[in-house]
Amino acid sequence: TRKRTTVGMTAAAVVFDQTYGGKIRVRELVEDTKSADAGADGGPPVVFGFPSASLTSVLAAGYLVDHLQLPLLGLISSHFFPARCMIEKFVPSHPIRILGDFGKLVVVMCEIKLETTEMANLLCEAVFDFARRHHSPCVLTFEGDPSKQFNHNGVNHNGGNQKSESLIPESINFAELEKKLMFVSTNQQYAAKLKEMGLTAVENGILSGLTGLLLAESSLAGVPAACILSPSSSDGYPEAFSAVPVVHAVATLLHVAVDTQKLEEKAKQLQHSVTTIINSEKEAAKPPATWYA
Repeated sequence: TRKRTTVGMTAAAVVFDQTYGGKIRVRELVEDTKSADAGADGGPPVVFGFPSASLTSVLAAGYLVDHLQLPLLGLISSHFFPARCMIEKFVPSHPIRILGDFGKLVVVMCEIKLETTEMANLLCEAVFDFARRHHSPCVLTFEGDPSKQFNHNGVNHNGGNQKSESLIPESINFAELEKKLMFVSTNQQYAAKLKEMGLTAVENGILSGLTGLLLAESSLAGVPAACILSPSSSDGYPEAFSAVPVVHAVATLLHVAVDTQKLEEKAKQLQHSVTTIINSEKEAAKPPATWYA
């Protein structure tokens, strides 16, 4: 007898239910009838989006979900996560969701920050286990790269003393931003593809948080992983524009048709909101609040 769980306003059968480390629970709601027939590495690539120092990962992953209209495949929950739900299109759900099409692409969308290293390790373990069970060729994630100097219409974002109004340039040359994308990959095939697309491989450096953990554990988990790094703000403020060239690159890499015009508009609106917050906090003489709430 299959277990049943409530998802939004309807009940759905649970086809897979497993707990990792006694703390993180993964429940899949859709039977995978495609990956098993595809054989080793013939399953869907897994995109892992989560909040970090920039908005790059969450915005890019979220846009792929919205644009490709990816349905809910499963949920990841824990008694140790903050008590919170996400409401999308009138439907409440857990803040970590698995969405996608087993024949095309799967996105693990995490919209909470994990407070401990233990929980980050367990989440990575769960994601890698999902990728192995569904024969995914790669786990792909994104990160904002503040070390890359970038300029919007001559506005340099590497200086910490510029006025916050300069964070909203009148026009953005996204093609120029795409030329500055970099990557890290544990898989030679994906590395070769990304190089052919014009991305630059990172030779030396340190990546912290979930991104670094994912890449470090990739070989041990037996699942290739890659991270695309996009120029972002180096002054500590989230840079919404960095997600746009990432989505362009992902669309090319995974052969997915994506129109980023709406994402570009969304990025400008979000950046306007960020700048409003920056200005209000400067006036109040307070340090910046946590950007991802």
